[in-house]
Amino acid sequence: MQKIYTFICLSLLLPAFLPAQDAITKGKELFGDIRARQIGPAIMSGRITDLELHPSNPKVIYAGTAGGGVWKSNDGGARFNSVFDNHCQSIGAVAVDPSAPDNVVWVGTGETWTRNSVSIGDGIYRSADGGINWTKMGLEKSERIASIIVNPKDPNEVYVGVLGALWSDSEDRGVYKTNDGGKTWNKILYVDPKTGCADMAMDPTNPAVLYASFWEFRRTAWNFNSGGANSALYKSTDGGKTWNKIHNGFPSGKLGRLGIAVAPSNPKILYTVIESEQDKDKGLYRSDDAGASWKQLNNDFGIVVRPFIFPELPLIHATPMSSLKEACQVPFPGMVAKPFATWVRCTRISTMSFLPSMTLNACLPQPTAAYTAPGMAEPLWRL
Repeated sequence: MQKIYTFICLSLLLPAFLPAQDAITKGKELFGDIRARQIGPAIMSGRITDLELHPSNPKVIYAGTAGGGVWKSNDGGARFNSVFDNHCQSIGAVAVDPSAPDNVVWVGTGETWTRNSVSIGDGIYRSADGGINWTKMGLEKSERIASIIVNPKDPNEVYVGVLGALWSDSEDRGVYKTNDGGKTWNKILYVDPKTGCADMAMDPTNPAVLYASFWEFRRTAWNFNSGGANSALYKSTDGGKTWNKIHNGFPSGKLGRLGIAVAPSNPKILYTVIESEQDKDKGLYRSDDAGASWKQLNNDFGIVVRPFIFPELPLIHATPMSSLKEACQVPFPGMVAKPFATWVRCTRISTMSFLPSMTLNACLPQPTAAYTAPGMAEPLWRL
């Protein structure tokens, strides 16, 4: 009886040790010319990291996401199509070339809202046909690109703010500039391996005037450090050749992440959001003299909470105050710092949207639309 049992067991196990002998059939043999196609998305698109509007056609919107690539709408947000499927899906910044907005779009990869779940990027891309095709334009070691600014008077001149590595030092951080449409890049502002460029802005009336905020930070598996002695806000008046700190009126001590924006209607009016050591000094600051001095406006909880997911500050008109308030800021998901009118749901981008900032149709004398995704698992909304 024991021999029979042993024989049966060996008979069952033996095929596992024998060659497969044509058991593996290739897909071509099974399906011929039939090919698989994407019917997803199969995974969440993640947080919305950047929104960019066409400067003269408010129906065209680009949305960059934390883990779902770049999406484009041609109907004011009613529908979105993915336009970046074949490339890195972690997006940090999207910029439309103001001199060729129908065709030229820049995308910087690598999410810059530095959660412990973020992915990394692999450089900067450019499309010359409205997002149909993309060409990688370098900065492969940047990991996280926070800002892209195209000179409206010279499309070959592009500035890129690189936040850089999250878990380690990196000498690839800083502000980069190209004068040949991305063929070559020069690093024009660098602080140290721990401090990267968190935000940038350009004077809309003078492309030689630039602002760049630098943020010292480091994430580890057990901790996150936001801020240090090297966090600062810089200004250049010569296209990035020289830079100076503009801290008159800033809190003393170490600074954290800073956002920066210029009022389109009056470039002397600037806004920055400051993370500082003292709670009373944190918050929204304003300059009326192009950064020569600053005054704190408020330190509402909604502005200073969770600094590593800091707000961007899109401004419309500094004066007079219109129905869309002058500093339109979404400092934290689900919060709007300034009261707006009625919001209308546009659509979902994939299955989850999360936006620590917003964008506005500021191309018209009186802006007509604002877009935001107010929270986790929320759709995109339009004002």
